[in-house]
Amino acid sequence: MYSACYKLLHISAPFSNAISGSLGAVVNFLINRYWSFGSTQNSVGSQLWKFVIVVCGSILLKSTGIHFLVDVYHFNFCFRSYLSSCLFL
Repeated sequence: MYSACYKLLHISAPFSNAISGSLGAVVNFLINRYWSFGSTQNSVGSQLWKFVIVVCGSILLKSTGIHFLVDVYHFNFCFRSYLSSCLFL
């Protein structure tokens, strides 16, 4: 998703990361809630707000790192994923 946003739609690297990270987070939350943990007793809202805080923090850190790597230091956009994941996770 990141590559499609960045290369095909010409969206900036940090915003492409935010889009792909958000879509991945939705899938992650749904799969983990219903399939991995089978957690349907608690309300979605009580679990979702905690998950959103963690995901927003992660996306913010990675997008900041990607901005510097791609936009400031002109690293290849494909290499940024590996490097920013190592640095900011």
